[in-house]
Amino acid sequence: MSEDTFKRFWKISSEVASESQRKTPFGSLHKAPDWVFPVIQLSRSSGRADGRPSRQFRILKNLKDEYPVQYAFGLSYTSMTIEPPRYLPWLLGQALTIVPHTKTIINCSRLGARYLKDVKDKVIIPDRGQTCVIKTDFKKMITRRRDQYTYLIPRPASGVLILGGINEHWNTSHEPNPASREMFKQRAFKICPELGPPESMEVVKDIVGVRSTRTGGYRLEREEGIGGRDVTGVHSYGYASGGYQASLGTALQVVQLLKGEE
Repeated sequence: MSEDTFKRFWKISSEVASESQRKTPFGSLHKAPDWVFPVIQLSRSSGRADGRPSRQFRILKNLKDEYPVQYAFGLSYTSMTIEPPRYLPWLLGQALTIVPHTKTIINCSRLGARYLKDVKDKVIIPDRGQTCVIKTDFKKMITRRRDQYTYLIPRPASGVLILGGINEHWNTSHEPNPASREMFKQRAFKICPELGPPESMEVVKDIVGVRSTRTGGYRLEREEGIGGRDVTGVHSYGYASGGYQASLGTALQVVQLLKGEE
């Protein structure tokens, strides 16, 4: 699902050259060496020959100070970043030109699935996330795994960098937490000193959102006779923080389910 999404986004970013999507150098820092084998296997299985997307994957050797000395190893590859305020209007425009009418229901109601009369999914829960946006021309994406999970995600078209993040189950507040903002800045400076000290970072805004997390994993399945009516539907929700990552691959599977293809 994620690989299908990646290939579709790669194709869109090459053909449309949208300001909402950019190919971006990506770095990942790890403290424990047991991460190396699954990550390498995943990256290499994506392939670079026979027309498939190239990620320019390599293991950082740290021979030229490629990452801070406190980490066991690092990875580098090319991926993509998406700017939702630019991407979503474009996506809506595409959808409106393709599907003017429908005879099916696709339930992507997120947290609403917990309360909809014909769904009542009690294992879907709110999951609050918060990030901090700073003004900078820094254009690399960096993540730190495991303890003190940190990510830096550039939005080159807007000249800003997203610092995050955090997950808080059952927290539905949309108010930014200043302590979380300071934590993001401190962690970002720790893994990327070139951003400058936290007190000098120019904060543009905080972003707070309540996502839907589903205990036991997302729901993606077909249902006949929803609500006792002669309506076919597909349920697709509960992707937590992986919504964009799974989005286009999930859409392909929804179509397959509607066609009766397993």
